[in-house]
Amino acid sequence: CAKGKVILPFLQELPSPLNILLTRTDLRSCTFRQNIRMYNSALSFTSIGAKIDQQITGTSGIYTFRIHRKMYHRIGSLLPNSET
Repeated sequence: CAKGKVILPFLQELPSPLNILLTRTDLRSCTFRQNIRMYNSALSFTSIGAKIDQQITGTSGIYTFRIHRKMYHRIGSLLPNSET
């Protein structure tokens, strides 16, 4: 990029449990890879709650997101309720 002016850092190693699921050929790993899109879809519907600084987000230019104090990550259970 930009005639060698942009140098991207190397990716960090994956956590061991995830690396195992992505590289081994046992039944559990194969099942994980077959269902990886479903897991991604389930986790992509999380939402974030935060007090957003409107002085920053309401301006023109590149999008900037600044949060004050606490940030909440809301996600439902991956398992169905036992009552249903």
